[in-house]
Amino acid sequence: MATNRSTCYAAVFCLAGILVHPELAAQSSDNDSSSELLRRIRAAWESRAARIVSLDQTTHIRTELDRGPSGNPANKLFYSAAIKTAEPLYETAVYAFQDDARSIYWRRNAGFQPNGELIDVKSRAAACNGMSYGDYLEDSGLILGSLRDSIPEPSLINSHNVITTTTLWTDTAAELARSGMLLDRMTIMPETSNRNVVRLGLHPAIGRSRVEVDVDPERDFIVLALRHYFGKRLSMEVELKYRKDQTQGTILKGWTKKLYKKNAITKSVHRATVTQCALNQNLDPSRFEIDFPEGTQVRVFRGEELEMEFLVQDGKMLPSHGPESTPSTGELY
Repeated sequence: MATNRSTCYAAVFCLAGILVHPELAAQSSDNDSSSELLRRIRAAWESRAARIVSLDQTTHIRTELDRGPSGNPANKLFYSAAIKTAEPLYETAVYAFQDDARSIYWRRNAGFQPNGELIDVKSRAAACNGMSYGDYLEDSGLILGSLRDSIPEPSLINSHNVITTTTLWTDTAAELARSGMLLDRMTIMPETSNRNVVRLGLHPAIGRSRVEVDVDPERDFIVLALRHYFGKRLSMEVELKYRKDQTQGTILKGWTKKLYKKNAITKSVHRATVTQCALNQNLDPSRFEIDFPEGTQVRVFRGEELEMEFLVQDGKMLPSHGPESTPSTGELY
């Protein structure tokens, strides 16, 4: 017993009358270090979000799809031409936001493009100016639009991959929170083989999903990569690239996003290139009002209730029941 006692006493430090086990002391130091690093990461994200008050960005995307993708019905509808062919899909997205309310305008023109010819072209647009929301989908000559007094869930304005990926750069904390991750439970994961990367782990409040985020400590902890897991299965990963601009600093250059099936086979690969990016410009308010194309059938909602229907003709929205009309931009409320 004496030997055990001496061994035990030798395994502790006595500092100012307090006995501290060496392993506990090291663990406490590690916890303090991790807490300080997490604080710095959150502060850097908040600072960047505060600096970028407006964005005007154009992105070109090449999407390669598996011959039989199992995506959600919205993707099946939008990618109907590509599902029937091995040809890639080409898209252009123009995305803008401004002001604290994060008003957003987004437009996408897509189609599958063999031999340089666009066929089966579809276009979509959504705009929110803080007071009203509008969107439309143009497909095979039919254009369906809507106007609302609030943003619906889900909506084009908050789910398109250009918006969600760009927001990982501009407002990292907001995008992670939007996807359901609990920021107050974010942890530093074990050191990776790349010492220039800090890997973060996040979980939602419920469910089996989890997210790993790699950030760059040399560039204000911008996101370099994000991987989404369901249980042990990798379901999505995205890698972001940046470039140094002489006047705007570090800005997004592009990204590669991969979606996976249950058997780890790639479902789709999206390669995006940012061709134009302007920060903190004074954008015209018209950028955040929907401009319906000629022939759009528009349904107007107040809350969840359908209030009226219009048809856009000669630049005006003509009510279905009579000749009264309003301009064809989405500002009714």
